[in-house]
Amino acid sequence: LRPFDVIGVTEKELGRSVVDRLVTLARLRSVLDEAGVIAPIHVFGALDPLISPLYFMAGGEIFDGLSWIRYAYYNGIAVHQDAVSVLQCHVDDDPQRRDARRHLSNLAELRRVKHRLERWALEPDRFDLLGPHHQELREVYEILVAQLARKG
Repeated sequence: LRPFDVIGVTEKELGRSVVDRLVTLARLRSVLDEAGVIAPIHVFGALDPLISPLYFMAGGEIFDGLSWIRYAYYNGIAVHQDAVSVLQCHVDDDPQRRDARRHLSNLAELRRVKHRLERWALEPDRFDLLGPHHQELREVYEILVAQLARKG
């Protein structure tokens, strides 16, 4: 795999549950590292403000997906587009305005996620850098570490 610039996998290929996917991704990154393959891992279909940081912690580096178009990112999670209209009290927006507002907001949220991950990569013990759901992310990360240690 050394001649490849990027190694790509789909989110679904990694496993059935979130923890299965994280374990598989972490093992893949470990195997690639041991073989001297420095290419980043691209996880297709994994662009969610809550899940993508977990994939990053497990060794993924490039993410994409359609959730940013289909859902609204609000307070670090993806919610139905009508739900965010209620949460932000924009319930009488016409669909075009609502979609434009949502897309711009989602892109801003993705930038925030990127910056949080960049900071966390420099200080991986500082889970508080990961935003509003850092406790939950830490718990899942600890489950991942335990799974990896158990399966050696």
